[in-house]
Amino acid sequence: MMREARANAERMAVDNVGFIESSEFFEPSGKHADRRLYSFIHSFIVMQHIPLSKGYVIFCGLLERLEPGGVIALHFPYFCKVSSLRKLTNYMRVRSRLLHSTGNLLQRRPLAEPPMQMNLYDMNKLFLIFHEFGLGSVSADFLIDSGNHGVYLIGRRQAGD
Repeated sequence: MMREARANAERMAVDNVGFIESSEFFEPSGKHADRRLYSFIHSFIVMQHIPLSKGYVIFCGLLERLEPGGVIALHFPYFCKVSSLRKLTNYMRVRSRLLHSTGNLLQRRPLAEPPMQMNLYDMNKLFLIFHEFGLGSVSADFLIDSGNHGVYLIGRRQAGD
């Protein structure tokens, strides 16, 4: 993913963008620890594929790195309208390699293609975190794709915070 993002930036002659691995947010110190501030932070259809416990930590790490006057724009899924049978199937596929491989075969996907997580975030928790990090105003654009309800949250840190 990072290689593709870098290639896209290079192809479009964008040179004022930086790319860092999420693991850098978890390094407390050392040469890989990233403590820079950013004027714009963006993530779209990424957080849903990160386990919630790690996703909330990354979200807080991103907000810590937003400079005064900076803008953050993040997409989070919060509801999925699928049948109980589909939920059970997804649950079982994640927990059984045999079931997942069988599902891949039925869907004409590579046998070893790993399961794709689809985690739903708690909107109350997201707004509480925004508030705790001093973003007093956040806009929300709601999106629906194949029964998946998501929200694109855009906030600006007040200058001088």
